[in-house]
Amino acid sequence: MHTIQLLVSAFLVFLLGKYLPISTKSNNAYFNFKMFNIRQSTLTKLIETCDTVLKRLNSEKSKWKLTAACVPEADETAKQALITFSEQWEEIYTYFSQLRDTLKSNPTSEKIREKKARILSALESTEELLDTFIGQLRDSCESIGAAKRTLSGLEKSMEETKKEINELLERLNKLENVPVMMPIRVKQEIKQEVEEDLFVVFENIRQSHASNGQSSASNTGKGPDPSPMADLDHQPIELPARNREDKVHTTHLSYKDFVGQPSKIGSRPWISGFKDGEPVHMDKQKFCQTLEDGTDLFSVPTVPTLVKSMNGLSMKVPLNLGFPSLHEYLQSQEHADVTVIDSFKQKALSKKMKISEVINRFKTPAHERDICINILSNEESGSGTKFDKEFRPPRLVEESLEKRLERVLIRKKDRIEEELEDELITEEREEELTEQKKRIEQQMNTFPKYLKFVIVSMAGSFTNVHIDFSASSVFYHVFKGTKIFYLAQPTEENIKIYKEYETSVKTKKKWIVAAMENQWERLVIKAGMTAIIPSGFIHAVYTPEDSIVVGGNFLMENQIARQFELSRVEEKMWKNNMLDYGSLYKEFNNVMFSYTENILFEKLVNLHEIPVEDIEELKEQTLSMVKNLSKNVLVTWYSEEEQEQIIQKLKQLIPVEWVPVEEIPEEEAPADIPMAPENAENVAVDPEAVPEQDMTRTRLPRACKRTASTTHVPPKRRRR
Repeated sequence: MHTIQLLVSAFLVFLLGKYLPISTKSNNAYFNFKMFNIRQSTLTKLIETCDTVLKRLNSEKSKWKLTAACVPEADETAKQALITFSEQWEEIYTYFSQLRDTLKSNPTSEKIREKKARILSALESTEELLDTFIGQLRDSCESIGAAKRTLSGLEKSMEETKKEINELLERLNKLENVPVMMPIRVKQEIKQEVEEDLFVVFENIRQSHASNGQSSASNTGKGPDPSPMADLDHQPIELPARNREDKVHTTHLSYKDFVGQPSKIGSRPWISGFKDGEPVHMDKQKFCQTLEDGTDLFSVPTVPTLVKSMNGLSMKVPLNLGFPSLHEYLQSQEHADVTVIDSFKQKALSKKMKISEVINRFKTPAHERDICINILSNEESGSGTKFDKEFRPPRLVEESLEKRLERVLIRKKDRIEEELEDELITEEREEELTEQKKRIEQQMNTFPKYLKFVIVSMAGSFTNVHIDFSASSVFYHVFKGTKIFYLAQPTEENIKIYKEYETSVKTKKKWIVAAMENQWERLVIKAGMTAIIPSGFIHAVYTPEDSIVVGGNFLMENQIARQFELSRVEEKMWKNNMLDYGSLYKEFNNVMFSYTENILFEKLVNLHEIPVEDIEELKEQTLSMVKNLSKNVLVTWYSEEEQEQIIQKLKQLIPVEWVPVEEIPEEEAPADIPMAPENAENVAVDPEAVPEQDMTRTRLPRACKRTASTTHVPPKRRRR
C-alpha cells in the first residue's frame, strides 16, 4: 500500500506541474520553478515504483510457464490454457512497460487513458480465461504435488499483483478528473484519495471457483429438478405465426403497420395486431450503433449503442438470475412487495404484488393470462436483497453527474470529521463544521438511487412512447428474453412534438408515432446484450417474450440543459395531475443545487487551473445552470433562502467573457483591489505574494464586486 500511496502522490504533484504552468495568470516564476523541481523528483520515484511492479509481473509469467511444464501431456486442454495465460500475462507486462515509458515522456491525460484502457482490457481477458479454465487446472494439478503447490502460490501472488495494479488504475482514473489544487493542499488531498474506497475490477478467484463448484455439485447426480419452474427459462414462447413474405413494407415506418388500433394502445387486441405488423423493416441502422463488446466504451456514447457481449463493461451480474431464482434474488423482509403495471390497461394495479405471486403468474400459459405484468419501477439499491449485493453497474456509470457528486460529498465529510478531531478547534468553528456535516449527511441519506432497476415483463408488454425521467441516460441489460426498442433522435423538431404531445389536455389526439412517422429505428436487445441509451432519445419498448432486464438511469454533466428542459416538462405535467409524483426524478432539483454548490463553484473559482480543452464544456454547463437553476418547491436539501444564495453566487462567479455584464443586471460597487472569492478557504494563497491584476480575465474582479454589493439582509427562511 505504501508504494501505491507514493504512486498517487507522484501523480498528483506531476499533474500540478503539468497543468498549472499552462495558465499564465499567476505570473509567479518562482512557483513554476519550484513545481518543476518537485515534478522531476516525484517522476523518478514513480518510475521506480513501476519497475517494482514490472519485476513482479515478469516473475509471475515465468511461473505460468513452469506450471504448464508440470501438467501431463495427456491433459492437452489444461496445458494449452496455462500457455494461453502465460501469453496473456506477457501482454499485460508489455502494456505496463508502455505505461512506464509514457510516464517518462511528459504524459498527457489522453495518453494515460489510452495505456490504462489497454491494461484493463488485457486484465479482463485474463479474468475470462481464468473463469473458464480454473476448474480444469485444479483437476490437472491434483495428482502432481509440486505443480499443485506452485499453482497455489501463483494464485496468491496473482491476487496481490492484481490488487496492486487495480489500485493503480483506479487512482489514475480518479486523478484525471480531480480538479488540480494549490500546493498547500496537495498533502491533504493525497491522504483523502488514498483512504477512499476503491472500485476493484476483479472478483476473488477462489470465491468464483467455489460458487461454480457448488452450483455444479447441486446439479450433478440428482436427476432432473422436480420444481415446475426448473426449465421455465428454456421454454420457448409460442407467438402467432407471421407470414412476413405477405407483408409489403415501405422503406420507413408505416403508421398502419405500427399502430393497429391507435385508440387502444397496449390492449390485448392492439398487441395481437401489433405482432403481425411489427415493423421489422426498421432494422436498418440510421443512427444507432452496434459494438461486439465494451472494451472501448469508457463513457456514454452520443447515439444509442447495442453491446453484444458484456466483456469490457466491468459490469458484475448474478450468474443464475432467472424466473426460477427470481424470488431468491428479490425477496427480503424490508422489500417484499412490488408495484405491477397491467400492460393491457396501461396502468398500475391498485395493490402491490408479492414476488412469489409474480412468479406464479408467469407459470400461467400466455393465452390464459388475465393481466400482462410489466414491472418497471422495482429499484433494488440499498434493499438488502441478494440482487442488490451481487449486481454492479457498468463502469461508464462512474462518470455520471451523481457519482461525481457523491464522491465529492464523501471527501468533504471525511475532511470535516478530520478537522473536528483537532483539539485546538474553536467553538465557533466546531459549530460551523457540525452544521456542514449534518447537511452532507442529509444529502447522502436521501441521495438518488436509480441504478438497479429489475424490470420483469410478460410477453406482449408494451411501454408507450416516452423519454426517461429528467432525460436521464440509461443502461439496459437483458438477462432473459428479448426487448425491442423503437427510437427517435432528440432533434429540436422531435422534442417540440414530444413536449406538445405530453402536455396536451386533448382527450383525442394524433398518436406521436404518426406525428414522427419517418423518425424511428428498431433496436433488438437479446439475452446477454446491453444497450446504452443517451439522454433525450424518444422511445417505446415492446416485449415479444417473457423477459428479465436490469437497467439504470443517471445524469450527465454534458447534458444539463436537456435534463433541465425535460424535468420542467415533467414538473408541469405533475402540477396539472397528468403525471404522478413517483414518475419524476424526485431528487433532480436537489442534485442540481448540490452539484452547483459542491462542484461547479470550485471549478469556477479555480478556472485558471482547468485544462484548456475542458473550458468550452465547462462554459456550456455553467450557462445552462445559470439559465435554468431556480427556486423550486421540490428542493428539500436547501431552504428557499439558501437556494437564492446559491443562485446569486453562481451569477457572481461566472466570467464576464462568457456572459456580458448587461445580461445579468445587478448593481455593482467599485472595488479598489482584487479580493478573494467567498470560499477562499479552498484556495491556498501566499500571504507575501501580491498578484498583479489580470486584464485579460475579469472574472475575479467582477465576482468580488458582486460580493461587495450583496451584503444585504437575507430574506426570511420559508416555513416548511
